[in-house]
Amino acid sequence: MESGNKVAKRVATFCRSRKITKIAYASYGKNPDGKSQLKNNTARMVRFLQYRAELGIAVLLLFSTLYFNSPVEYDNTSSRYFLLSAVVDYGQFNIDIYKDQTIDTSSSDEHTYSNKAIGTPLVAAPIYWILRNLTPIQHDMPLSDRARYICRALTTSLPYAVLGIILFRTLLGLGAAPVKAFWTVIAYAFGTISWIHASLFSGHQMAGTFAFLSFAWIRMLRSKPSNIVRWFLAGFLAGVAGLCDYTAIFMAGVLAGYAFIKKSHWSQWIAFLAGGGVTAVILFTYNMLCFGGPLSFSYAHLVYPEYAAGSHHGLLGIGMPSPTALLSILVSPAHGVFFIMPVLLMSLVGWWVWIKRNSEQSEAWVCLVIVIGYFFINAGYYCWWGGWTYGPRFLVPMLPFLTIWLAFGIDRMGGILLLLV
Repeated sequence: MESGNKVAKRVATFCRSRKITKIAYASYGKNPDGKSQLKNNTARMVRFLQYRAELGIAVLLLFSTLYFNSPVEYDNTSSRYFLLSAVVDYGQFNIDIYKDQTIDTSSSDEHTYSNKAIGTPLVAAPIYWILRNLTPIQHDMPLSDRARYICRALTTSLPYAVLGIILFRTLLGLGAAPVKAFWTVIAYAFGTISWIHASLFSGHQMAGTFAFLSFAWIRMLRSKPSNIVRWFLAGFLAGVAGLCDYTAIFMAGVLAGYAFIKKSHWSQWIAFLAGGGVTAVILFTYNMLCFGGPLSFSYAHLVYPEYAAGSHHGLLGIGMPSPTALLSILVSPAHGVFFIMPVLLMSLVGWWVWIKRNSEQSEAWVCLVIVIGYFFINAGYYCWWGGWTYGPRFLVPMLPFLTIWLAFGIDRMGGILLLLV
């Protein structure tokens, strides 16, 4: 780490080179209070540069995902939209009215339901209700194009932009240089398939967003041990991630372990579990009402014959990892995470650098457990390739945790960063 004087001189030189004469004069002028002004001006300049970087990240991520809109919804997103409409427009959980418009369905007691995780429609429900009751969209047909676009923008794209800012701040807190932290976020945003899913009404990106927000929140709470409400919210965020993508329940469990390590009092961990417990109650209630039992998930009641047969493999379709599937999701041209997103190769080096240089060891191990766990879950799933999709879509929720290593890998392989992006 550089000393405060060196950092101050670098900032002052930066300011002077750009004709910010007032700050440069305060740094090197004859003012007897120059050192104090230097410290204050340096702090202000650092904050200014950080806020400017965060604004740039937010604008790039938000407007790039808002600019594009798929003219045709596929079954994965349509099934979620249909559940959203059923709840808000018709006051029911079944999607009988839409059952002939998608194959992503489940069946119970002669009713048809969405087979998707309920988190995305749940988050979008208040937004869609406002659109359907308090705006001119109330005169549109249910699920009009503009209603879908606004719901997707506010539930998937906007949190994606927030994730970019939180990822940047987390990297700075872990000791990454600001420039490297910035380019790591850009590499994640535009060098991975996360961007694709941030422009869709899907659960993968939302799960990754909420899980990483929970992770960052827990890390921040070390300095605020007495605030039980914030620990509750951290658990709630982890739980929402699990609602958005059921594989993220695994991440929620890992984050519960991380919260246990970071707690300074049992009440904090209990508050975290209580926050996650709220989402568990929501899920169990939905399962009970729709499928007859709290642990009876939609994937156990699939309608499409091929999906139904696969779901009986292992636990809801997830069994022992297949070596062939694991190799494919690592390096194959169609689904390989390191073939399609080669910038992430630097993350492999970055984790080792992080362990060697950084004092925050628990964060590195939490990220490693999440990443490896997701590879094994994906490799054990009967439909590991994810159907008609580009890249390993089931790995999207863990990509923020894999990308975080990238900032430290740049130290060793920074010369090929732009090439890999």
